[in-house]
Amino acid sequence: MTESKDNVRSILETIGRVVAPVTLITALLYYFAWVRTAAIFSHFGVDQRILAYSVEDYLLRSAGVAFRPLAFVLLAVATSIALWYGLARIANRPNLVKPVALLLVVLASCLLIYGVTVLFGLLHVRKPLWAGVALALGVIAAELAFSLFDHAGTSPSDKTIFTRRLLVGAGLLLALFWSTAVYAQLSGQRLAVAWANVPRTQPSATILSEKDLKLTGHGIIATRLSFDGKGFEYQYDGLRLLVYSNSRWFLYPDSWSSDPLAKVIVLRDESTVRVEVRATR
Repeated sequence: MTESKDNVRSILETIGRVVAPVTLITALLYYFAWVRTAAIFSHFGVDQRILAYSVEDYLLRSAGVAFRPLAFVLLAVATSIALWYGLARIANRPNLVKPVALLLVVLASCLLIYGVTVLFGLLHVRKPLWAGVALALGVIAAELAFSLFDHAGTSPSDKTIFTRRLLVGAGLLLALFWSTAVYAQLSGQRLAVAWANVPRTQPSATILSEKDLKLTGHGIIATRLSFDGKGFEYQYDGLRLLVYSNSRWFLYPDSWSSDPLAKVIVLRDESTVRVEVRATR
């Protein structure tokens, strides 16, 4: 019976080791896409809740663009492991332990102060992404310093070590989500500005309607077609596709960047309206 319980516990521990990283990566991808999507569409005055994206939609939208932050996380983990093994060798040389530990304490203090002051708005910087990275590095440096002090003979209790590493984990998660949010925000803003300033990067769109939609604005060309009682009577050109979601077309005029009064046009996908989309050439 005891052996059976041990086997079950071993299996559960193995599952936990696999599920925890997958859950964290999934949460990061979802959060990244959510923040990035909000940044893109808020530039055009569209609340992303109208898009009604599902969890799967967010994960798919983040798959390509989240590669760089995930690669950075993996690089940071690999670097931390390498530093850990390097410091393990230093721990075997008593004359180096305390000087290196004190150096790490100073480094950690500087990084943590910088990261925390930016996080709480006490210091405003142009690139807050580096503050998030500094916070993560500061937490790692602090843990490495305390680990060296442990080797020097401080011998803290298991409870103290557990509490300390729990705080380290919480700090790393905070830094990770903060850095992800900042990077996603910047990525979304850059893409939105590109769409707005260079509309030809988006597919062009023509609206055909049975009734007059009364669409006006600089750059929008409204044409009344010959009408025989059937089909579409009105045509609108000079538009670009922003996105199609939640059975709605989101369109914006070519003149978005030059017209301060330009606005996004939202049309329900219904039989009285047809939107023709053409790839930009």
